[in-house]
Amino acid sequence: MRIDLSIGAPVSFPRADVIRAALVSAANITEAPASPYLVKRWLDRDGISLVYGKSNVGKTFFAVDIAFHVGAGVPWNGCRVRQGNVLYIAAEGQHSVARRFLAVAAGKGELHAAARDQVDLLPLQVDLHGPEDVQAIIRASGERRYALVIVDTLARSFGAGDENASKDMGAFIANIAALKDHFGCHVMIVHHEGKDSSRGARGHSSLRAAVDTEIALKADGLIKSATLEKQRDGATGLEVAYTLDVVPLGYDEDGDVIDSCVVQPTDVKLARRKTRPTGRTEVALQALREALRRHGRTVPSGEDYPMSRRIVSIDQWRHEAQRMGIEAGVDGDAARKRFERARDWLLEHDFIQVFDRNVWLIDEDPDGQRTGSDTDGPVPDIHPGTDVDSSLEGCPLSRCPDPETQRQAKGSTP
Repeated sequence: MRIDLSIGAPVSFPRADVIRAALVSAANITEAPASPYLVKRWLDRDGISLVYGKSNVGKTFFAVDIAFHVGAGVPWNGCRVRQGNVLYIAAEGQHSVARRFLAVAAGKGELHAAARDQVDLLPLQVDLHGPEDVQAIIRASGERRYALVIVDTLARSFGAGDENASKDMGAFIANIAALKDHFGCHVMIVHHEGKDSSRGARGHSSLRAAVDTEIALKADGLIKSATLEKQRDGATGLEVAYTLDVVPLGYDEDGDVIDSCVVQPTDVKLARRKTRPTGRTEVALQALREALRRHGRTVPSGEDYPMSRRIVSIDQWRHEAQRMGIEAGVDGDAARKRFERARDWLLEHDFIQVFDRNVWLIDEDPDGQRTGSDTDGPVPDIHPGTDVDSSLEGCPLSRCPDPETQRQAKGSTP
């Protein structure tokens, strides 16, 4: 029996056709494609960011400030912003987030007026680990399109999942990506720092691998700082500093003042006026500088190290510290703990950063890194709206006197 091949239909591989059409020769790549930003140098339009820090460092205040600047389309800390709608999912501290929205109205009236129609608050605990709430959010939004979705916090948006489990974190990341893809937006996740501050945000490592941007928040007394720790397509190490100003909102049933705070930018140099190390911590810092001079090596920018920063191993650092006498008179565990206490103090006070048994100085500025701001030129909206170009004046109120901040301001050198 003969088979007539002429009457058969050719085999079709549609996906192969798509891949073939997408192939580009390196010879035809002649211009660097611009990354569309939401907040220039900080947040890409189509990306995922992780904002993390210790409890009471002001994570929600920071996120609310970003939300209203995006809603208004005004520069944030001198960086250009494209205007768009914002969805703020307050899965934790629903009532306190509403007060912080009111604080923006009371303390930064122009900013609130320009953004109020673009910023939506969802004061509800959601489950972004399971599939139901993601689809519910998408359906509830209807025709409303968002440029920024803020999830505050990861822990209260994780449902029955375990944030340390690979499978559960993978499900959460997939749902975050579904929100991002549906709206074509940036998704910001507010999260807590882990027990080991050198390892960044807590939870499974797949979270850090999945996000495009990491922003670490820290407090040094009354001054807070936000540092760009990771940027998939851009420079790291950018930093802004701010304080929290008290804003009165009214009175409760007992006649006591109800208040909240708003973010007020301050000079980064002021934020870097750290407590001077003394004693063994000063010796440890001198030993690190000597270790970097003798053994320092430069690493290319990547997910885990800042751009072109010199690093040494902790063992090389400790060897120099031992040579300078930091462990004189003790040995064994006592000697190790003496060095580790000095290391931990320098880490806590932002003199150093540690990753994977390597250490570097935070204040060693990498060559060629730009930390200035670019506010020149027109800024098109992501969605139809009016750009607001006027600068915003802050509210000249007293600094936020909350007890936790006061305790942080009284730290001492070991």
